[in-house]
Amino acid sequence: MKDKDKILSQKIIKYCSQIQQTHDRFGDDEHEFYDDSCGFIYRNAISMPIQQIGELAKSYSDEFISEISDIP
Repeated sequence: MKDKDKILSQKIIKYCSQIQQTHDRFGDDEHEFYDDSCGFIYRNAISMPIQQIGELAKSYSDEFISEISDIP
């Protein structure tokens, strides 16, 4: 694994942790997630790390992608 790929993986893990912490804070309450008055806070707190993970995942080296072929 190249250093760049390792750094990308560490950043993705950090964002996954943020998603977990947000979920722990707000829980599984669907009403809380879709609430018109403050649900946007939950949705924004979850969606930004997901976007960041998507952007980071596009930057993996071809070598790394070929080695980790079991992850779509």
